[in-house]
Amino acid sequence: MQAPITSFIGWLYLIFRRPYQVGNRIEINGMRGDVIEISYLDTIILECNGTYLGNDRRSGRVIQFPNSIILKEEVINYSGPQIPFIWNETAIQIAYTSDLQFVESCLLEACDEDFKESYPKLFKNPNWKSAVYFRVNQYAWMEAVISYPVEPEDTTGRRNRILRKALPLLNAEPSKVQFPEGSLR
Repeated sequence: MQAPITSFIGWLYLIFRRPYQVGNRIEINGMRGDVIEISYLDTIILECNGTYLGNDRRSGRVIQFPNSIILKEEVINYSGPQIPFIWNETAIQIAYTSDLQFVESCLLEACDEDFKESYPKLFKNPNWKSAVYFRVNQYAWMEAVISYPVEPEDTTGRRNRILRKALPLLNAEPSKVQFPEGSLR
């Protein structure tokens, strides 16, 4: 009887403290997914990321865990009511000889255009401004990294939209930006 009673207490904690609700994307005890049901004894989530995926899309697997876990484990809520966005990054490899200001302006233009189309009410909020930074990677290329806000369930979609807009801008000026070629990619 100890396990069901502890899970019921966990459910009471969920009701009064609300660390997550149906529809939120959470991570708990190494499991990440979208909450689809909270009952007296357990919570059910649709897994995202998972064993077979390298992105944040739903895997199709359903995870059910006892509510007692929330009394022992850290709960990460990616889509809580206070802040609807998480920060995500997308990196592209470029040569050291690339025009860094040009690369930065192309990435910001693509990212801002997508944000303005996808989230017009939040576009002017200074707390959600995208940024570009550069870093060296292990393959002797530089990485241009765009950091941007995104709703947790839209991470893969937003990354794809940004790349679809940025790559034509970058490819239009081959004298200003060079990409890895052949087996060096």
